[in-house]
Amino acid sequence: MAQPSPVYHADRNLSRRILVFRISLIIGFTLVNVVSSAFAQSPQNTSATYDDWVVRCVRSDQGRACEMAQQTQLKANNEVVSVIAIGATNKNAQTKVVFQVAVNVWVAGGVTLAGGAGQTAISSNFTRCIPTGCFAETEIGQDVIQKLRTMKDQGTLRFEDANQKPVAIPVSFKGFNQAYEALLKQGAETAR
Repeated sequence: MAQPSPVYHADRNLSRRILVFRISLIIGFTLVNVVSSAFAQSPQNTSATYDDWVVRCVRSDQGRACEMAQQTQLKANNEVVSVIAIGATNKNAQTKVVFQVAVNVWVAGGVTLAGGAGQTAISSNFTRCIPTGCFAETEIGQDVIQKLRTMKDQGTLRFEDANQKPVAIPVSFKGFNQAYEALLKQGAETAR
């Protein structure tokens, strides 16, 4: 029997990782009910790019969920090595951040998002690992959002690999403010 080429297998794994991440975000958020007539007239999926951040909204039978996200890929093969997603179900809901990294992590060490000067903005524990990645998620308040909005330099997503060696993945805050404003606007529309 012929074996699939490594390129096809890698592309399929990348697609699965992205699909699993999106599904986990939709499940993670409590969705609001949407008026059926508005649902019928609205697009199912929307996205907009703000420099290094993307705002995505997905509409389903249960309602609508929006997130802003940044993913980091390896230049050599475009493999996704990390995803940071921030979202809330509506304007008054608590904001949640979800981190996704490769499975080769020291789970007990957790993950930290830090600014350019090394100041910690968010720390979280890994909550689950599946074959396509490990996830950490936590709710964040407006104080943390304000801290993220003031970051101008490149930050880092830090964790330890399975051998407890430090890993630091670059994170850009370019476009963060514009993406967050768009996310708030989408959240206000979701609450209607």
